[in-house]
Amino acid sequence: MKGYGLFLLVMAILLLIIPLPALSNTAKATGAQQSAKTQPSATTKATTTTTAKTTLPKNTAQGTFRILCDGKIVTLTEREFLIRTLAMEMLPSYHTEALKAQTVAAYTYYSRRRANPDPALNGADFATPYEAFPHAYTQEKLKERWGDQYDAYYQKITDAVDAVAGKTIRHKGKLIDACYHAVSNGCTESAETVWGSEVAYLQAVASPGDRLAPGYTSSVSLSPTEVKTI
Repeated sequence: MKGYGLFLLVMAILLLIIPLPALSNTAKATGAQQSAKTQPSATTKATTTTTAKTTLPKNTAQGTFRILCDGKIVTLTEREFLIRTLAMEMLPSYHTEALKAQTVAAYTYYSRRRANPDPALNGADFATPYEAFPHAYTQEKLKERWGDQYDAYYQKITDAVDAVAGKTIRHKGKLIDACYHAVSNGCTESAETVWGSEVAYLQAVASPGDRLAPGYTSSVSLSPTEVKTI
């Protein structure tokens, strides 16, 4: 009897000891499941992360501009076109942010024209005189123009273009008519005053910085006879 009682006591102790590791493993597994439920899965993260993308216009799969120049169509990649345009429109010595703003304005302006081409241009997006563009702004011409500053200026121009590649200005989802000019008299003019039609985003605003622009003012002295002749 004593042996039997001792056997029962040993079995009872074993039954109390053996489930403990199992319960511990079960708790860990349950905890892991709950942790998994509270943490987003890789798929969830992927679907909730927004990535900025640069998309080309539907009608320009290769990302090009087609320019009618003295009866011939010159095709340039968007990047090369913007580099040449920026070199034509602004001095490379200007602030980088100004160069970037000009790039976005130019890209918006010409993208809008590309989206609404003139049938008379025979497949070109727009036309320009031969002596103005793009031939006058090849790398060879820019080297002649900038001299020893060519490498630094060209790098600054290309950096500005690359920094805002694909960015446009839109109003209610549509490309704006991004008209721009070199300098004003200290205030812009509304589209209605200039062209007779109201445009919501082309309004008269103060532009005092223009007064600091090179060539803002100049003077010429003429005699009464010269004025009369002119």
